[in-house]
Amino acid sequence: MQHYLNNVLSSSVFPSDCSRGYLEREEVMKIGNSSSRREHSITIRTATEVGCFFLDILLVLAGHLMSFWLRFDSGFAVGPLFTDSLSNPTFYSYVPHFVLGGILFSMMLVQSGAYRRNALLRRQASFHAVSRASAKWIVLYLLVSLFFRLDPPIARTFVLTSGLLIVPLLFLGRVALLNLIHRSDWGDKMRTRLLVVGWSPQASELCKGQVKKDSIHPICIVGCVPMLHEKFSTEPPKSVPRLGKHKDLENLLVTGDFDGVLLADIDARPEDVAELRDLCYREHADFLVVPSFFEVLLTGLHMEMLGKVPVLGTNRLPLDSTFNQCVKRMIDIVGGLFGLVTLGPLILIAMLFVWLESPGAVLFSQIRSGRMGRRFNMYKIRTMRPDAA
Repeated sequence: MQHYLNNVLSSSVFPSDCSRGYLEREEVMKIGNSSSRREHSITIRTATEVGCFFLDILLVLAGHLMSFWLRFDSGFAVGPLFTDSLSNPTFYSYVPHFVLGGILFSMMLVQSGAYRRNALLRRQASFHAVSRASAKWIVLYLLVSLFFRLDPPIARTFVLTSGLLIVPLLFLGRVALLNLIHRSDWGDKMRTRLLVVGWSPQASELCKGQVKKDSIHPICIVGCVPMLHEKFSTEPPKSVPRLGKHKDLENLLVTGDFDGVLLADIDARPEDVAELRDLCYREHADFLVVPSFFEVLLTGLHMEMLGKVPVLGTNRLPLDSTFNQCVKRMIDIVGGLFGLVTLGPLILIAMLFVWLESPGAVLFSQIRSGRMGRRFNMYKIRTMRPDAA
């Protein structure tokens, strides 16, 4: 395809709704490789998740402090319900409990999906995630207080009060963060930009739901192309740009500005769906389909709601989680250092044998392509002669 969207990221074209207005074919132009924009979007998403994580930790600690004051210092905690500790502890003696509670609550937030994109951009999803985390934390913290002897002991009413206070604090913090995202351009960068293949009533429903009054819709339909038969089973609205023919799809993914592909054509053949899925894998793009196509996909599926439309996809991979990325990076560094120290003598001996048998450089270097197409230098002990073709 010789053309692509002109200034697809420009606010003058899509100020808040990424598919506003009908773009004529002559307004479409090629814009170079999009891997850098995808990487930039991932960086923004990661920064938002990390910032929200530390904000939640501060709010959790604030909830603990408020609960401690209410339980022990305010004078409100009187009566038989508050006789769960032998004496009023000092503030400094409860600091370890604050730290333990903060660590456990942060673990529950991660486990409950509070840092997924949908939870960060939607108030209702955020409230549900925070509420689930709070309920799990209360049960877990009470079990810790029952099975471990701590000095001073953890007051049961302190745990319950903390859980009840932390939920509104976290939700207010999420609302403030969402308002900040609304007022900046981070909201559009956090959305999944989709190229629709084919069209269906479900795709039309997604277009209607892209703009919400109280939240940022997690997806943005940038344009559409037909399936192999070059016809749409359902005619797309004029507000959605038509970016070319099906044969242009691969070039669109290579040169375009998309995070993923949504297959909406209900008449697609299974072999065509499999080919489209493989193309998305090669181009590091998300692959989403309507549920009627689930039988042609591989394992690793999940279903999620995009507005009112259910879709199946393979875009939720373990390394998409910021927590998993940090854990993997730590394992890579620690494991690499441990391997170099323990296997260093054997590596040196192997390098010596290679040099004696075939004088020359003992290390072979080559540029490889990693995650998101990022290039890196790979080094290995040479196994061929230097002059080998």
